[in-house]
Amino acid sequence: MPGNLHLSYSAMLLLMVAAVAIATGAALQIFQYLRGRHIITRRQLVLRLVTAALLLGIIAMIFFGALYHWPNPLSELVFWLAVTLLAILVIVLALFDLRQLERRRHLEQAALYRAIQELQDRARGSERKERK
Repeated sequence: MPGNLHLSYSAMLLLMVAAVAIATGAALQIFQYLRGRHIITRRQLVLRLVTAALLLGIIAMIFFGALYHWPNPLSELVFWLAVTLLAILVIVLALFDLRQLERRRHLEQAALYRAIQELQDRARGSERKERK
């Protein structure tokens, strides 16, 4: 095999399965959004697709980094630092997506409470009219 193999075959298989799962999940998000069966905004869809692309890129970089014969330790260190920074970026994007979901849930919950309050107010108003 070319280069130094630093990954076991089971780890490579696991990474390939993860890549297929990420690509499948991204494709499902796109199809659901295009068919109108979605609960996320266009912005969230774009964010999730960017995150999926970054994850796939990280997986490809892990394969490359494990198989490539590095000429010196500094170039290897810079490469793995870049992989780490991309992974941190994915975490930040996932937290941003979670924050958007929580904000939307909060707004929908507030609208639901307002609707319930309006129904209660109407019910009280009709009871007062019946008493008179």
